[in-house]
Amino acid sequence: MTAKRGQELLDALVAERDKCVAHHRAMLDMDVGDVALSSQSNVLSMTLLSHQIEILRDGGVADLPALLTLDGEDTGAVLRLGRFGLFWVLPDGRRQNDNVTDKTLARKGWVRGTVSKPAWAKITGPRNARGSSGLLSLRVQRYPSGTNYWTGEDAPERGAV
Repeated sequence: MTAKRGQELLDALVAERDKCVAHHRAMLDMDVGDVALSSQSNVLSMTLLSHQIEILRDGGVADLPALLTLDGEDTGAVLRLGRFGLFWVLPDGRRQNDNVTDKTLARKGWVRGTVSKPAWAKITGPRNARGSSGLLSLRVQRYPSGTNYWTGEDAPERGAV
C-alpha cells in the first residue's frame, strides 16, 4: 500500500476531522462526568488534524521556531520542551536554555527567529504522563519533517542548495 500524499492525504484528514467534530457534538448532549476524558481526547485529535491540514494547505511547509546565527542562517537547532521548560538542542548535541534574554543569545552568536521548512504535527507531552493528568498535559506540536507530505519529496539536508 502506498502512503497518501498531497490532495489525497488532505482529503483523508479533512474527512477524519469532520468525523471527530460530529462525535464531539454528539457528546455535548451527554453527562459531563461520563465524557470528560473522551471529550479531551477528541479535542486533542481535532487539534492535531487541524494542524496537519493547515500544513498541507500551505504546501507541506510551516514556519517553525529557529535558533539563527547573527547572519540569519539556521543553526539546525530544534526547540524541545523539557522538565524545566523550553530548550534548544543543537546539531552537535549541546543544549541551550530558551529562558534567556536576547542579549545573552547574541553574546553566544545566536538570535531567535523562524524558518519555513517541511513540517508535520504530532501529539507530545511529558514522558511520564499517566492517567487523566497525563491526558491533560498532552499538546500538539509542529516539528521539522524529513518529508514534505504535500509533494512526497524528501526535505533537503541542512546546508544543501
